[in-house]
Amino acid sequence: MALFTFLAGASVAASQDLLFDDFRSAKPTWGTRWEGFTDRVMGGLTQMESRIVLEEERPFLRLQGQVRTENNGGFLQMRLVLTKDGKALDARGWSGVRLMVRGLPGSYAIHLRTPQNWFPWQFYRSTLAVTDDWNEVRLPFASFKGDYGAWGSLDTAALSGIAVVAIGQAFTAKLDVQEIGLYR
Repeated sequence: MALFTFLAGASVAASQDLLFDDFRSAKPTWGTRWEGFTDRVMGGLTQMESRIVLEEERPFLRLQGQVRTENNGGFLQMRLVLTKDGKALDARGWSGVRLMVRGLPGSYAIHLRTPQNWFPWQFYRSTLAVTDDWNEVRLPFASFKGDYGAWGSLDTAALSGIAVVAIGQAFTAKLDVQEIGLYR
């Protein structure tokens, strides 16, 4: 079995899925922290609430709010930092992002950031389809396209962040995430 060494010398078997968070503890499984923000950082009017919800003894992250497009706005997001000790995650041993999700209809996406993204508004995006039932969604790395000036194709040798996002149109967002990570 091949092993990948990354970050602070931690080893993870490349034949296994890599779990970032299943929301069962106060601190993400990955060991870094979730950060929430909206288009208000650039003058938008979107409102957001995020919290851990317990339903049938199973915790999950709920991201909800009113996405508004006035003032060049139009997003809300929860982002997990993937950099530890100054080193980004080498994800070349995995095939893509895996989530257990459900939600209201809307325009959702997963954003990945790498050192290729020089400005805060640059990222690689893949559309995230959801239903009102829990579903496993797999987004191959090839489905992530550069946005807002991100150059080149996604380089998975150095992932620095992953975000769950409601974006691009005015709507009432409600997205529940039970698990998030990478799949082989």
